[in-house]
Amino acid sequence: MNVLSTGWVPALVAGVFAMSGVCTVIETKAQDMSGIKNSRLPAFADYPVNRVHKGSIRLPDFGGGDKDFKSYRTRLRDGMKQGADFAGEYHVVQFGCGTGCSSVLLGNVRSGQVVNFPRGGEEDMYLSLKYQRDSSLMIAQWASFDDESCYVQFLNFNNGAWTELSKRKVGEKDSCTNEINKNIGSIQ
Repeated sequence: MNVLSTGWVPALVAGVFAMSGVCTVIETKAQDMSGIKNSRLPAFADYPVNRVHKGSIRLPDFGGGDKDFKSYRTRLRDGMKQGADFAGEYHVVQFGCGTGCSSVLLGNVRSGQVVNFPRGGEEDMYLSLKYQRDSSLMIAQWASFDDESCYVQFLNFNNGAWTELSKRKVGEKDSCTNEINKNIGSIQ
């Protein structure tokens, strides 16, 4: 259980800028949901994948197209060797970058390509993810220090592009210390 489009985008990964991957998040204004119940949030079953890769695993080419991720090769290789755990052919690798800080990379176990996740680092503290192997839906919970709030964001990963489906403020930033399921339940 664990989370974009074309163009080069720098991603802060453990304090280092990596110029690689395709990342674009469509931002929308978050709604304050305190006291308001939503009719229906995106569900994993709404975003099924056509197939789950069960063949041989292809690891990244750290001397070629994935050289910007060479510093993370052990984490990526070890994670990807476990097989797909998201969107049918990706393995999500989340690792710490300091207190309350984590970064996320996705490794395609079929092609070997590495993709940045649009959230994480010092900008999105206390990042928690929820995802499934047979769905392209990624749910991310993170704290923003800009407005001292905790958000739950629903993203769809399709054809190498992330699309924001919904983003909800669930409370003050301390709300992000709750389990992600508890905060999702508070907005349903």
